Amino acid sequence: MAIRLGDILVTRGVLTEEQRDEALRVQDGRARPFGAIVEQLFGVTPDAVEQAWGEQFAELAERISPTLADVHPITRSIIERRQAWQFSIIPIRFDGPELVCVTTPDALARAMRFVCWRIERQIRFGICDDDQMARGLERLYPLRGVTLESLGQTISDLSARSA
Repeated sequence: MAIRLGDILVTRGVLTEEQRDEALRVQDGRARPFGAIVEQLFGVTPDAVEQAWGEQFAELAERISPTLADVHPITRSIIERRQAWQFSIIPIRFDGPELVCVTTPDALARAMRFVCWRIERQIRFGICDDDQMARGLERLYPLRGVTLESLGQTISDLSARSA
Protein backbone atom coordinates (compact mmCIF):
# COMPACT_ATOMS: atom_id res chain seq x y z
CA MET A 1 0.00 0.00 0.00
CA ALA A 2 1.33 3.42 -0.97
CA ILE A 3 2.19 6.01 1.61
CA ARG A 4 -0.33 8.84 1.60
CA LEU A 5 0.81 12.36 0.85
CA GLY A 6 -0.69 13.69 4.08
CA ASP A 7 1.21 11.11 6.14
CA ILE A 8 4.48 12.17 4.52
CA LEU A 9 3.76 15.81 5.28
CA VAL A 10 3.02 14.90 8.91
CA THR A 11 6.24 12.85 9.16
CA ARG A 12 8.21 15.79 7.74
CA GLY A 13 6.63 18.14 10.30
CA VAL A 14 4.89 20.23 7.65
CA LEU A 15 1.39 19.34 8.89
CA THR A 16 0.00 18.16 12.19
CA GLU A 17 -2.16 15.05 12.28
CA GLU A 18 -5.16 17.26 12.97
CA GLN A 19 -4.44 19.41 9.91
CA ARG A 20 -4.04 16.29 7.76
CA ASP A 21 -7.37 14.94 8.98
CA GLU A 22 -9.11 18.28 8.37
CA ALA A 23 -7.71 18.42 4.82
CA LEU A 24 -8.97 14.88 4.21
CA ARG A 25 -12.45 15.91 5.40
CA VAL A 26 -12.39 18.90 3.04
CA GLN A 27 -11.21 16.69 0.19
CA ASP A 28 -13.86 14.01 0.79
CA GLY A 29 -16.24 13.92 -2.15
CA ARG A 30 -14.43 16.66 -4.04
CA ALA A 31 -12.13 16.44 -7.00
CA ARG A 32 -9.43 18.66 -5.51
CA PRO A 33 -5.89 17.41 -4.99
CA PHE A 34 -4.79 17.02 -1.38
CA GLY A 35 -1.73 19.20 -2.01
CA ALA A 36 -3.82 22.10 -3.29
CA ILE A 37 -6.06 21.87 -0.24
CA VAL A 38 -3.21 22.02 2.29
CA GLU A 39 -1.58 24.86 0.38
CA GLN A 40 -4.80 26.86 0.63
CA LEU A 41 -5.86 25.90 4.18
CA PHE A 42 -2.53 25.78 5.98
CA GLY A 43 -0.07 27.72 3.82
CA VAL A 44 1.99 24.66 2.92
CA THR A 45 4.40 25.67 0.18
CA PRO A 46 4.17 24.10 -3.27
CA ASP A 47 7.81 23.01 -2.85
CA ALA A 48 6.94 21.06 0.31
CA VAL A 49 4.06 19.36 -1.49
CA GLU A 50 6.32 18.53 -4.47
CA GLN A 51 8.98 17.03 -2.23
CA ALA A 52 6.42 14.90 -0.41
CA TRP A 53 4.94 13.86 -3.74
CA GLY A 54 8.43 12.83 -4.94
CA GLU A 55 8.86 10.70 -1.83
CA GLN A 56 5.44 9.13 -2.41
CA PHE A 57 6.24 8.37 -6.06
CA ALA A 58 9.59 6.86 -5.07
CA GLU A 59 7.76 4.22 -3.05
CA LEU A 60 6.00 2.99 -6.21
CA ALA A 61 8.56 3.59 -8.95
CA GLU A 62 11.01 1.13 -10.42
CA ARG A 63 14.46 1.33 -8.85
CA ILE A 64 17.10 1.90 -11.51
CA SER A 65 20.81 2.28 -10.89
CA PRO A 66 22.34 4.56 -13.52
CA THR A 67 25.74 3.20 -12.52
CA LEU A 68 24.77 -0.34 -13.55
CA ALA A 69 22.42 0.36 -16.46
CA ASP A 70 23.59 -0.32 -19.99
CA VAL A 71 22.80 3.04 -21.61
CA HIS A 72 23.03 3.20 -25.40
CA PRO A 73 24.74 6.32 -26.82
CA ILE A 74 21.59 7.21 -28.77
CA THR A 75 19.53 7.18 -25.57
CA ARG A 76 22.18 9.24 -23.80
CA SER A 77 22.20 11.81 -26.63
CA ILE A 78 18.52 12.68 -26.11
CA ILE A 79 19.54 15.34 -23.60
CA GLU A 80 22.61 17.53 -23.29
CA ARG A 81 25.20 17.14 -20.55
CA ARG A 82 24.18 20.44 -18.95
CA GLN A 83 20.52 19.35 -18.87
CA ALA A 84 21.36 16.01 -17.27
CA TRP A 85 23.21 17.75 -14.46
CA GLN A 86 20.80 20.67 -14.08
CA PHE A 87 17.68 18.51 -13.88
CA SER A 88 19.25 15.37 -12.33
CA ILE A 89 17.92 13.17 -15.08
CA ILE A 90 19.45 10.34 -17.09
CA PRO A 91 17.67 8.69 -20.04
CA ILE A 92 18.27 4.96 -19.59
CA ARG A 93 16.47 2.95 -22.28
CA PHE A 94 13.52 2.67 -24.61
CA ASP A 95 10.75 0.34 -23.52
CA GLY A 96 8.44 0.19 -26.52
CA PRO A 97 7.21 3.74 -27.13
CA GLU A 98 8.35 4.92 -23.69
CA LEU A 99 11.65 6.49 -22.81
CA VAL A 100 12.69 5.31 -19.35
CA CYS A 101 14.58 7.96 -17.39
CA VAL A 102 15.98 7.93 -13.89
CA THR A 103 16.03 10.73 -11.34
CA THR A 104 15.98 11.13 -7.57
CA PRO A 105 12.88 11.66 -5.43
CA ASP A 106 13.92 15.22 -4.62
CA ALA A 107 14.54 16.09 -8.30
CA LEU A 108 11.42 14.34 -9.66
CA ALA A 109 9.16 17.38 -10.02
CA ARG A 110 11.92 19.43 -11.68
CA ALA A 111 12.82 16.52 -13.99
CA MET A 112 9.16 16.07 -14.96
CA ARG A 113 8.77 19.76 -15.81
CA PHE A 114 11.90 19.54 -17.95
CA VAL A 115 10.79 16.51 -19.98
CA CYS A 116 7.36 18.06 -20.59
CA TRP A 117 8.87 20.88 -22.61
CA ARG A 118 12.01 19.19 -23.97
CA ILE A 119 11.26 15.57 -24.90
CA GLU A 120 8.49 14.77 -27.35
CA ARG A 121 7.71 11.22 -26.34
CA GLN A 122 6.11 9.27 -23.55
CA ILE A 123 8.34 9.15 -20.46
CA ARG A 124 8.42 6.74 -17.53
CA PHE A 125 10.55 7.55 -14.50
CA GLY A 126 12.58 5.25 -12.36
CA ILE A 127 14.17 6.35 -9.11
CA CYS A 128 17.67 6.18 -7.67
CA ASP A 129 19.35 7.75 -4.66
CA ASP A 130 21.57 10.84 -4.72
CA ASP A 131 24.82 8.86 -4.69
CA GLN A 132 23.72 6.69 -7.63
CA MET A 133 22.71 9.82 -9.55
CA ALA A 134 26.07 11.43 -8.85
CA ARG A 135 27.96 8.37 -10.05
CA GLY A 136 25.68 7.97 -13.07
CA LEU A 137 26.13 11.59 -14.13
CA GLU A 138 29.88 11.32 -13.70
CA ARG A 139 29.98 8.14 -15.80
CA LEU A 140 27.53 9.11 -18.55
CA TYR A 141 27.80 12.91 -18.69
CA PRO A 142 31.30 13.72 -17.39
CA LEU A 143 32.30 17.32 -16.83
CA ARG A 144 35.94 18.27 -16.82
CA GLY A 145 37.12 19.16 -13.33
CA VAL A 146 34.08 17.75 -11.53
CA THR A 147 34.65 14.98 -9.01
CA LEU A 148 32.21 12.74 -7.18
CA GLU A 149 32.76 14.79 -4.04
CA SER A 150 31.91 18.10 -5.70
CA LEU A 151 29.01 16.50 -7.52
CA GLY A 152 27.60 15.10 -4.30
CA GLN A 153 27.76 18.56 -2.78
CA THR A 154 26.11 20.08 -5.88
CA ILE A 155 23.23 17.60 -5.78
CA SER A 156 22.82 18.14 -2.04
CA ASP A 157 22.78 21.90 -2.58
CA LEU A 158 20.19 21.61 -5.36
CA SER A 159 18.03 19.32 -3.24
CA ALA A 160 18.25 21.69 -0.28
CA ARG A 161 17.31 24.64 -2.49
CA SER A 162 14.23 22.89 -3.79
CA ALA A 163 13.17 21.64 -0.33
